Amino acid sequence: MKGVLMSGVFISYRAVNDGYAAPLVHKGLVPVFGEDRVFFDPETVKAGDDVPERIRRRLRASTVLIVEIGPNWFEVKDIDGNRRLDNWKDFVRWEVRKAFKWNLHVVPVLLDGAEFPADPQLPKDIAALARKKRMRLRREHTEADLAALVVEMKRFVPTLPQTDGSTNGGSPSATTVVDQRRSMRVKGGVKNSILSQGDVNVRRFR
Repeated sequence: MKGVLMSGVFISYRAVNDGYAAPLVHKGLVPVFGEDRVFFDPETVKAGDDVPERIRRRLRASTVLIVEIGPNWFEVKDIDGNRRLDNWKDFVRWEVRKAFKWNLHVVPVLLDGAEFPADPQLPKDIAALARKKRMRLRREHTEADLAALVVEMKRFVPTLPQTDGSTNGGSPSATTVVDQRRSMRVKGGVKNSILSQGDVNVRRFR
């Protein structure tokens, strides 16, 4: 696939209510793996890009799909009141479905106390998500949870070389993580400044 590295992390998220964690994960992974190996669409999709095609190409080139699951992830509805996951064309469902089809390593990340329902009623094409080992990203334990996620990603994605020729074995520092959280804090809690300002053309797919 010309111009795209065949290894990397793709971050799948719901902009409507889970968007704060995606930029935090992106900023935490990039120093370890590099910008070219971490896909987060508001940062990676550029003006003039064909959004669905860009997403398809980067997902196809990835080795890991992180599925960020907030408290309302299973029940988010469209403007007509229908559950988005029940729509075969829903982009988040499409990403998970294709990740399984293309044999990516799929990692569900539960946000802020979210839990998998006993009966999540997932569509058949993404039902395997319920059997995957889950990780967590909690606001009160961001540093530790993000560090654990970095360790997991290192199993599948090459790290950036250091100036001495060694690979990047570190994870985001406490100061870096705290600064990232503060930069995205607004009245009513933490919110993704990128998503709130919004590339509308990207947001409408999520």
